[in-house]
Amino acid sequence: MTSRTRRNLLSVEVLEDRSVPAAITVTTLNDTVAVDGLVSLREAVQSINGGANINGDVVAVGAYGTSDTINFTGLSGTITLTSNLDTITRSVTIDGTTGTGFAGTPVITVSGDAKKFRTFVITGPNVVISSLAILRSSADGILITGSGATNASIIGNHIGLDSTNIADASIVSSGVSIERGATGANIGGTSPGARNVISGSGIGGVNIADPGTSNNVVAGNYIGTDATGGVPHEKWTVFSGGFGYASA
Repeated sequence: MTSRTRRNLLSVEVLEDRSVPAAITVTTLNDTVAVDGLVSLREAVQSINGGANINGDVVAVGAYGTSDTINFTGLSGTITLTSNLDTITRSVTIDGTTGTGFAGTPVITVSGDAKKFRTFVITGPNVVISSLAILRSSADGILITGSGATNASIIGNHIGLDSTNIADASIVSSGVSIERGATGANIGGTSPGARNVISGSGIGGVNIADPGTSNNVVAGNYIGTDATGGVPHEKWTVFSGGFGYASA
């Protein structure tokens, strides 16, 4: 009788990625890049862009990837920029709802310091800017630009208005501008929490421009008013020179 040896074949199972996205907490209103025991918004943005902590003060919880967040737990007040804020080149959610005392109205303000400096520029994919007050930019409040800027989401912000609902007519260009082939941006939404209030801009509320700029939606916002939607601050609304859908 011939015996046979039974072989147990091993198989390899591919496991799902369970890594936790990076989360960085901003701990100071100062606009510095220094090893000082504090984490500034600028340091957080630079870390997200580079996919690594830029110095020993930044300690991201989780692994840098495509769903990272910047939060403001324990913080409220105004971040006054000392130079143009770094362009956002990678996916991130900047979440103003995490600021101390947030109850629907922004408690974190980002200021370009009397039109000296540019506030937010987005060139990367899947960037969310939520529930900030954005003032005194030397250009647009938020610029979404280039073919790499896909699926941006701008929700719950006061752009050109401060956290007390006072219009500050100091954004040089548009409140939000979508241009140079940016696609899939969502400005606002159907719920009150997603609504942006956009006033105090020098050119217009929302600008959509250039060939290739497509599939962008502007909806549910108060543009040219105060946060109640009932008090007009300016005549500007939405204007489009590109290829996108826009409704105030």
